[in-house]
Amino acid sequence: MKSLIIINKNYYRVLVGIIGILLLNNVFVTILNPSIKMGIIVAIQSALIFLLISKNSMCQKAIKLWILISLMIGPGLIIVGIILQSLGAHMQGEEDLIELLASNKMLYSILYLIVGIILWILNNEFGEVNYEDKDNINPVANNMG
Repeated sequence: MKSLIIINKNYYRVLVGIIGILLLNNVFVTILNPSIKMGIIVAIQSALIFLLISKNSMCQKAIKLWILISLMIGPGLIIVGIILQSLGAHMQGEEDLIELLASNKMLYSILYLIVGIILWILNNEFGEVNYEDKDNINPVANNMG
């Protein structure tokens, strides 16, 4: 059976904390305003917490995929969209483009992107997969007769 051995315990705690806080927030939002999208997000984050706590061997890859999609690609697309929107407004001669570029949505997207990059870098040395064979603990001793 394969399991994950946690090397960086501080990163592990921070990761469980971040996903836990996001999960609690999304559960609260889902209760107030139920939707299929929020249900899917809650299910994915619940699965990530389960993989982390059970120290499953697929945990590292699942976390990387989650970081890539929800903390890097999503906010990156929002940032590009806001920049294109402000560029279009500038080409039409509109003023006050700073408000658009300094909006809360833009700032939160930049924050999520920075957190995603940090988590991505730290995830590489997060843990290593341990291959344990409980039936055959010492194969050399078993073959000696």
